[in-house]
Amino acid sequence: IPYLGMPILAQATALVLLFGWLGSFVILRWQPSRRILGFLLAAAIIGPHLLVGIGLKENVGRARPANIVEFGGWQTFTPAFVVSDQCQKNCAFVSAHVASSAFLMAFGWLGAPVMRRRWLWAGAGFAAILGLARMAQGGHFLSDVVFAYFAVYWGLWATEWLFRWRGWLPKQQNTY
Repeated sequence: IPYLGMPILAQATALVLLFGWLGSFVILRWQPSRRILGFLLAAAIIGPHLLVGIGLKENVGRARPANIVEFGGWQTFTPAFVVSDQCQKNCAFVSAHVASSAFLMAFGWLGAPVMRRRWLWAGAGFAAILGLARMAQGGHFLSDVVFAYFAVYWGLWATEWLFRWRGWLPKQQNTY
């Protein structure tokens, strides 16, 4: 179920965010949420889609564990971040399933520090469970899982920086 369900859940989340953001231009009472919905939609595009799906997964070329010689396959092991020709499409580095599940942290990203930490831990927990399942299936190495989480984290950070730089979010207040 996680193998097939996670991509469907990720696509459904992106569609809900898209329609919510577009709806905020039509339904007046949704206007206060427009920037938050826009942030979440942009973060989903920048992190899990562009950075993970198009950037790393399709360009690094790392074979999946089940396909390497050491585990009975025919391909050569490649360390993380080393570009290889062992895989042409939908490669192992990094895990899109884990990136999609780690995106859960985005829902608390702009909240108060306590709320942000809760969502960070929820995203990490969900990503860890899905990552363990994908490693057990022979689909990913531990590094594929760990770096998928951090790719989403850095994608969220970059999206927040972009939105604040453009003035689409208020300047961050120090709450020491």
